[in-house]
Amino acid sequence: MKMTDDPLNTDQKCAYSYAQLFESHPQAMWVYDIESLQFLMVNDAAIARYGYSRSDFLNMTIRDIRPQEDVPALLESIATGPRGHEESGVWRHQLKDGRIVFAEISSHPFDFEGRSARLIMALDVTKRLVAEQKSREGEELFRAVASVTADVIWDWNVSTDAIWWSDGLKTVFGHSPEECRRNLEFWKTHVHPDDRERVLRTTQTAMDRRQQTWKDDYRFLRSDGSTAHVEDSGYIIYDHQGNPVRFVGGMTDISARKEAEDKLTQQAALLDLARDAIIVHDIDQRVLFWNKGAERIYGWTAEEAAGRSLRELLYGDDYNSNLRAYVAAVVATGEWSGEIAQRRRDGSCITVDARCSLMRDVDGSPRSILSINSDITARLAVEEQLRQAQKLEAIGQLTGGLAHDFNNLLTVILGNAEVLVDRLSDDKNLRRLAEMSWAAAQRGAELVHRLLAFARRQALEPQVVDLNSLLNGLDALLRRTISQDIEIEFLQPADLWKALVDPAQLETAILNLCINARAMRGHVADV
Repeated sequence: MKMTDDPLNTDQKCAYSYAQLFESHPQAMWVYDIESLQFLMVNDAAIARYGYSRSDFLNMTIRDIRPQEDVPALLESIATGPRGHEESGVWRHQLKDGRIVFAEISSHPFDFEGRSARLIMALDVTKRLVAEQKSREGEELFRAVASVTADVIWDWNVSTDAIWWSDGLKTVFGHSPEECRRNLEFWKTHVHPDDRERVLRTTQTAMDRRQQTWKDDYRFLRSDGSTAHVEDSGYIIYDHQGNPVRFVGGMTDISARKEAEDKLTQQAALLDLARDAIIVHDIDQRVLFWNKGAERIYGWTAEEAAGRSLRELLYGDDYNSNLRAYVAAVVATGEWSGEIAQRRRDGSCITVDARCSLMRDVDGSPRSILSINSDITARLAVEEQLRQAQKLEAIGQLTGGLAHDFNNLLTVILGNAEVLVDRLSDDKNLRRLAEMSWAAAQRGAELVHRLLAFARRQALEPQVVDLNSLLNGLDALLRRTISQDIEIEFLQPADLWKALVDPAQLETAILNLCINARAMRGHVADV
């Protein structure tokens, strides 16, 4: 038997399908009576979202899901609109637990079992509205901060290439923000030509590598054509696929700071030209500044010395309370000068003439000490040599005076001895004694001659001298002058040439050489 389609049966099936669609729809839905505002139907999504049971809903009106203060507005909307019409839009709804949510509703009239009713679809837009509110607040805050900061704030929409500039662009660089908000081309053309390629490359590299931040220093052209040094930094925002969509940042004019840094660099270069060591250290003697002069004098480079203690660099085990006292004196009086013994990197000792001044903070507290140290080691050595020379000169003057007086006495003795030799020619014994006296006096005269030459009070008398004979004459004098534990050996070639020289001066020179050799011999026992 073949069944035929029953129109009534088909309508029932459609109604059942619609009912199923209504119940299973993921969006909250309900039907209410236009006259009484009574809920007639609610779906499962509405029950789950609002927290009421189905029986609760069917015993309520749409006023019961509104905050008490919003009910008058609801009733006014229904009264002023089409019959029983609830204005579509966003309304506040109250859940069973008292929480307030925002619902975007759409209303559709239809007949429900012979009654005028409306079908409501309610979309919970609470999270969306909160996010939009935060976005608006954030945008307002961003604009507010941009309007009060001294920096130039910019916001680049990477997708559209549109860029927004804060009013600081006018204040700092003289450009009108309104005229420059079309695209990025304005910024590109105002980056200094010598910096443009580098800056664009670093910007693109940051986005290609998906870096979160970007920073660069470059020159930027002001509206009057002058150049400003800027420090620019930005924060890059990416979409879920990793593509850059927004680039927000700030530009700071560092021209004054750059000029000050350049000036400091020039001053530091001038300090490096100084031969003296210029050192700045804190109260704990940690090095803050170390010029080229300090590098030359001490052997430590500025990089090696920075942050290290002067005790470690210049004093080592020689550090004592005197150095603490020097620091205390500078702190107490503001300055100090004097000589200090220090060490080089290689361990050698030096003496410096230090001039120290105290540097204070803005509040007057001691901050650091500036020391200008001159290496006076060589000068002190020269001064010591000069003192020794002065001593020798004084000895020479004394020796010359004594030798001169003694020479006068010897002249009398020699004269008398010669007379005695002549008159005692018949008495051999007495004559021999007189000759011995004359020979001794003559030897004394030769010694006086040498003393006068040493004192530079005797004129030079060059003679043709047999050097071997002169050395033989010095034998006894040298052995008496030099220690007995030193063996003296004379090397006297037979074919040695004679020399034209002042014998006394040559003898003095040989004597000095032997004395110096004795002083420098160490453990050597031969001269």
